[in-house]
Amino acid sequence: MTMKKSKLIYSSNPHITSIKQSGSALMVTMIFLATFSIIVVSSMESTVITAKVSTNTQNNKLTFQSAETAIASALEDYTLLNSAIIQGADPTTTEYKFADLPAASLTTARVDVEYISENAVPTNYSLGSGFSAIHFKAVGRGYMKNNAELESINTQGFYRIVPSSY
Repeated sequence: MTMKKSKLIYSSNPHITSIKQSGSALMVTMIFLATFSIIVVSSMESTVITAKVSTNTQNNKLTFQSAETAIASALEDYTLLNSAIIQGADPTTTEYKFADLPAASLTTARVDVEYISENAVPTNYSLGSGFSAIHFKAVGRGYMKNNAELESINTQGFYRIVPSSY
């Protein structure tokens, strides 16, 4: 029976001896580092994509809010509504800049108001007779100032009840 001799390296210090290594630990470490680097790079790319999606979602909400605010402002703007009645089927356009919105520096909005029709309010309602319902359509558009491609469009129909002799 033959015994396999292990290769011992002796140093100048008689108490230290080591077995000669064949380099497998270095290869395992290099493979581990390469795998870890790939995982880190892919997770960084995923984080960048998530940030872009989040920013786009926030910008969409800001433009939607801007378009909704433009429509709400048009509902209260009697000059705009009267202009829409005078122009008939041609929409009346007004651009709004909202200083009181949190995103005022980022967004702008425009609203087109169109007169649709006027009908007498039925007398069986609590108003009685002598009132008309004027039907309008408002199309609000919100834009990002720094991104011309991003736009939200909201459409609402609404009625104004007015005396028939307005």
